[in-house]
Formats: sequence, C-alpha cells, structure tokens
Amino acid sequence: NDNLHEAMGKRVQDQGIKSVALLAPNYPAGKDALTGFKRFYKGDIADEIYSKLGQLDYSAEIAQIRAAGADAVYIFLPGGMGINFIKQYAQSGMMKKVPIFAPGFSGDEDVVKAVGPAMEGLYNTTHWYREMDNPANKRFVADFEKETGRLPTLYASQGYDAALLIDAAVKAVGGKVDDKAALRKAFETVKAPSVRG
Repeated sequence: NDNLHEAMGKRVQDQGIKSVALLAPNYPAGKDALTGFKRFYKGDIADEIYSKLGQLDYSAEIAQIRAAGADAVYIFLPGGMGINFIKQYAQSGMMKKVPIFAPGFSGDEDVVKAVGPAMEGLYNTTHWYREMDNPANKRFVADFEKETGRLPTLYASQGYDAALLIDAAVKAVGGKVDDKAALRKAFETVKAPSVRG
C-alpha cells in the first residue's frame, strides 16, 4: 500500500526539496501513506497534519501549511477529500507558492475532471496511466471508454489487472478452484497480460 507514497518520497528527495508539509486523513491508510513517504524523504518535515476522514473544508489545514513555511506539500486525500482540498488550495493562491505532490489516486481521471485547471502544477506518482503504450492497456482504455462513456481511473486499471490475473490462474488449474494449493501456486507462477505492460 505504500509504493506510490514511497515513490513520491524518493522523487521529492531526489528533486532536492528541503522541507515538506504532510497532510492525510486521520485513519490507518492516511498514517501508512505518510509513513511510506517519510521512508524515502529525508528532508525536513515542516508539519504533519491529520484531518478528519471525509472532511470537506480545508481552510484550517491550508493555514497550517502556509504557516509551516514548507517548500512543498505532500497529500494523501482520496476521492472527494482530495478534490475539495486541491480546489481550495488553488483558490488560496498556495499552489503557485508551495506545490502539491500526491499519489496517483489524487490525480486520476475523475479527480482531474472534477477539479479542472486547478490541477495544473500538481505532481503525482502512479503505476498506471491511460496513455501507456502496450496492447493490453490500449484495449482496456478503448473498451472501458466504449462501455462507460468515460476514461478509466487508476482504480479501474487495478480491477482489470486483478480480473486478468484471476482468469489466468483459474484457467491454469482447469477451473478446479477448490484445490487451494494449486490455485495459490498458479497465482505465484501464472503469466497474465497487464495494462501496465
């Protein structure tokens, strides 16, 4: 669960950013996200802020970030939380002063569509994006858009990859899913196409 956060911690570290304010909701995934980021970022943590899960108004947190004097802010605010924060952060003028770094979930197609131009200037890490140039991904994106009338999200890509892996493993055991040992071995060894290549 930490891979996107660790990757961004490394990117921010490698970019030479000296201090970062951190923001996530106060629940296990939020704490795990910031722990993952800090595993690779070794600069100064100007502030570590935990908001309420499901929070919609971030004026107090934006004021804290401003007061912290950080060079950047790392957020893990999935779904509506991230949409609201990014909009409010951009409206406050902070986006131009203190850039946002975030995991792919905070910059997927649904978030970009909901936030609009305020997304410009946000940096994110992800293990999938819709323009990856491989046959499985091209088919997935085209089929998804045809079926739903919208572009797929990171969550959709993960679900699709999981379905492909399950299908390949079930085929490898000839449909005999009651044989748990064989099924487990199939999951460990089977090759399945992936939207990630």
